[in-house]
Amino acid sequence: FESPRYLNWMHRTLVVDCSEEDQIARTMQRSNLEKTTVEKIMAQQISRGERLSLADDVISNDSDLAALKVKVDLLHHQFLTIAAGSD
Repeated sequence: FESPRYLNWMHRTLVVDCSEEDQIARTMQRSNLEKTTVEKIMAQQISRGERLSLADDVISNDSDLAALKVKVDLLHHQFLTIAAGSD
């Protein structure tokens, strides 16, 4: 969403969402960054609310990887059904 020139290429958009607290903690752990650095990066991006309002589909990543996989698989099957009906 931060690069609007790509929006014309998309038929649907999917956001994988988590709380901002989880996003900060996960980014700190993954990238070995300080909290203030992660917060500065996030401040340069569109807000979570904007991102969620622009998305056609949202997967909540608020649990473990097994739960996320179930959600992804379900949405994948929905996308396959949608694609099968497209010309």
